[in-house]
Amino acid sequence: MTDISAGLIITLIGMGLVFLALILLWGLMYLMVLFANRIFPDREEGGAGEDNDPGDEVLPLEGAGLTENEMHLKSAAAAVAVGLALKTGANAVAALALGSPAQSASSWQAVHRANRLTQRLNLFSRKTGRN
Repeated sequence: MTDISAGLIITLIGMGLVFLALILLWGLMYLMVLFANRIFPDREEGGAGEDNDPGDEVLPLEGAGLTENEMHLKSAAAAVAVGLALKTGANAVAALALGSPAQSASSWQAVHRANRLTQRLNLFSRKTGRN
């Protein structure tokens, strides 16, 4: 028996065991579903996240008793709130990332940041010595 044929036989045995384990797991899951349906026969089969209670329905805006003018005012207020939140959030991120002019970094911080960046760049461009 050559090395290639021995390797192929070992590969076939390993693949057979993997598929046998998958079939065994599939059979166990099928049996668990059968037993669960016998224990809880009144439950309907549903997917994950489909537990909807009848009292959790959301009313449409037309049924909430709002006039068209009130709906426009509420949507405009929501748009302004989202815009302000995005604007202040973007300013905060820019101030942290780039440093705002009102709060500039000291020379000590700038030197240490530059050193850290240099160390990171050298980490990937370092050449290994051969012995």
